[in-house]
Order: sequence, then structure tokens, then C-alpha cells
Amino acid sequence: MTNKDSYNLVLHNDKTIKQLFERFYIIRKDDEDLTDQDRVIIEKYMCELNDGVGEKTYIIKQGVKPKKLTDEQQQQIKESNLTQRELGRIFKVSASTINKVKNNKY
Repeated sequence: MTNKDSYNLVLHNDKTIKQLFERFYIIRKDDEDLTDQDRVIIEKYMCELNDGVGEKTYIIKQGVKPKKLTDEQQQQIKESNLTQRELGRIFKVSASTINKVKNNKY
């Protein structure tokens, strides 16, 4: 875990534990429902907290999500004359994702 991003548990304006949960997902490491594949994905995106918390939990910063489309696929979408719905079917994403790519908001 030494190569993971590191975050402070408390920011200067934090007043409640709710604010922690708004920034992080907290998942118990001993959860029996987690598959090995789940653990691989979790460990890829988890972070360490500077405050020494997290020995029994995975802590994942919210908003960390892998992109569904590569840069090359995004370029193909921008250059295409097909409808957004057709492109969505081809690339297996929603039409709104295609719209975001075409409008440079992805």
C-alpha cells in the first residue's frame, strides 16, 4: 500500500463524520461477500489515510472511476458521423457518454 495516494482524514473545515463519508467509501476488509476480483479492483483504487485509520477497512476516495473509453476510442467517436445511439451500441456505453465525448466533457 505504500504507492497509494495519501489523504488526511480531517480537512480544516470538517465538523462531522458525514463529511468523511461524503469523500470516501469505507468497506470492511473481512466482508465475506467480497470476491477476489472485487478485492483486486478495490486495492487498485483505495487510498491510505494519514491518521492511521484503515487497518481493518478499505478506504476509497469517491469519484475515482476508470474511464470506459480509451483516448483512441474517444477520437473515433468525435470523428464519426453515426448517431449517438449507434455509437453507444458499438462501444457498449450509453448515448449520454457519447454525448459527453462529443462535447469534450468526458
